[in-house]
Amino acid sequence: MMPNSLLHNQSGQGVVEFILLAAIGLSIAVGTTHFLRDKQFAQNLISHPWVKLSGMIECGSWSGCGKGHHPDTEPRVRTYRPDQ
Repeated sequence: MMPNSLLHNQSGQGVVEFILLAAIGLSIAVGTTHFLRDKQFAQNLISHPWVKLSGMIECGSWSGCGKGHHPDTEPRVRTYRPDQ
């Protein structure tokens, strides 16, 4: 029969908990990285707004080059009765 003091020895408990928490944290980080890579999160974050910005910079149209008209070509209509 084992002595009672060996059953209550807590010297390795912190190391075991640290390893378990590190494994869980690493698996969450890897899973999140794979999810974001599969959904192309960073590419969509940069490329979609850049289409509008480059269209305005290069062609003067928010819809992109060749997709819209330059604001200077639009007819300018001024009215004091907007409901008509």
